[in-house]
Amino acid sequence: VDELVRKLPGSLPARQKLLETATSYLANLEAAAKLDRGARTELAEAYHRTAQLMAAELGQSLGREEDGFALVEKSYRLREELGQFAARDLPTRLGYAESARDYGQKLRLRRRVEESDQVMERAEAHLAQWLREEPRSWQALRQESLLGNMRTRRLRLQGLQLALDNQRRVVGRLGELRAAGAPDREYWRLAAAQYSLLGGVLVDDSLREYAPELLVTMTEAVKAAEALYRLEPGVFGTRQLLTISQEYVEYTAEMGVVQWGEVDRLLRRIEALLSSPDLPDREAPYWERSRVELLKIRGWVAAARGDLEEMRRWFRECRAALDRVEPQKQMWVAMLRAQLGIKAREMEEGKR
Repeated sequence: VDELVRKLPGSLPARQKLLETATSYLANLEAAAKLDRGARTELAEAYHRTAQLMAAELGQSLGREEDGFALVEKSYRLREELGQFAARDLPTRLGYAESARDYGQKLRLRRRVEESDQVMERAEAHLAQWLREEPRSWQALRQESLLGNMRTRRLRLQGLQLALDNQRRVVGRLGELRAAGAPDREYWRLAAAQYSLLGGVLVDDSLREYAPELLVTMTEAVKAAEALYRLEPGVFGTRQLLTISQEYVEYTAEMGVVQWGEVDRLLRRIEALLSSPDLPDREAPYWERSRVELLKIRGWVAAARGDLEEMRRWFRECRAALDRVEPQKQMWVAMLRAQLGIKAREMEEGKR
């Protein structure tokens, strides 16, 4: 229901009501599940789905991140208690894999690294068994790709080359996922994310030797995001296309491999999406962030052209927009201000 309601204008009150209903449902189910194993299995799934509802663009406005984390933890621990690690049916395998991966990721975000590693080891062992038994299961291959994504992020803390090698392997196996029969929506969603992550690792240290690979990678990321948007023009597909289009412009400008025709096309595309009357969930705050990011990348493009005055103008507009951002977003605001400052200093020093 949330997926459907989210597409409607002014949907936030309805989604808040939906979350209240889901929370009430959980309370009733918890009471019923004390004596019934089947209800406990349903409860584990309900914990995780409600946590996802809290996190899916609602978390920021409802302040429910910690509640969501508690539910994910309950889901994972209940699945372990029920012995779902060793289950063989597809729904239970999927449920265990999703809960373990989500819980492990949230632990790491809270800097509970040792606990996170233990959960992720369980998730990887579960997946290895699944792939041994069903090597052509697209659902298992999808989980492998998602776990590979998380491994890349962990390895990036240890060194660029480790992260690059891993993410190249993840991207290289996308073809297997498609050959195994993954639905187009699932394939393009995953392909867009994995190419985007590879691009982020390639640009991270600004090593010019990676510039040609970066251009190919981000071109594929944009293609995948466009394909996903055609299938899913709702909130997720639109946000993915906006984010990856902005990344393409910023990364290629940063690495000096700008394809000006494509950059101009993507800037027009971003503007059209953000100004479209069909923009889903128009009142949501995340579009504000996209508009501010657009001002930033216009400054990046001006810098790539060597036009410092134009860069300064866009950066002034970006800073003015940041001044209007809600106070609770100060972490993102601080990071973006720092990026603008670093880029401006680099260009000014280069000019001198």
